[in-house]
Amino acid sequence: MAGLTETIEFARYLGKTGRDVLRNERALWRLESRFDDLRIVRPFSIVSPERLQVGRNLLILRNCHFHCGGMAWSGRRGHITVGDDCWFSENNVLYGAGGITIGNNTGMGPGVMIFSSREDLSLECAKPEKERAHLLGPVVIGSHVLVFAGVIIGPDVTIGEGAVLGAGSVVLDDIPPWSVAAGAPAKVVRERGADAKVGSMLRVAPDMVE
Repeated sequence: MAGLTETIEFARYLGKTGRDVLRNERALWRLESRFDDLRIVRPFSIVSPERLQVGRNLLILRNCHFHCGGMAWSGRRGHITVGDDCWFSENNVLYGAGGITIGNNTGMGPGVMIFSSREDLSLECAKPEKERAHLLGPVVIGSHVLVFAGVIIGPDVTIGEGAVLGAGSVVLDDIPPWSVAAGAPAKVVRERGADAKVGSMLRVAPDMVE
């Protein structure tokens, strides 16, 4: 009898899991129907996919999660908007309740996390009778930005065009255009310029180009 009960419970579990998988795959199918050149490497999960807007040639690698807002706790607000020729490496997490906007030709390394909201930490909201409150703050990332592995970007932050964020940085304040920032919290360490001497760059002979 115990074996039969376990089998029934497992069948129910499979049914629920199957519905969740199908629901997510349907959302991805709709996204790939809306955006012809969108490339998604599964597994990929998304909340409120109708609030995602992307440009041409977006690449999303495996194990990424996009939360595009639209929940009651965010006042039904939120979006994630991505420009042309962008890419997200493995394990990127974006929470867009406060709005995330990314320009063109911008890329994210593995494990990047972007938050456009956070819980209200004031003492007033810590009282037991109070509901949890969230503070929303848009994240705006310009074009030609490079975000290296493990970077965390907080709400209400603007990252200027051409900026570079060093691996493991925690970005809580605006980063000016064409600068390199690193650290926790991230600070500008220099302006962006050439990283190598011309003689050390890899060059391809004309007869090697296909």
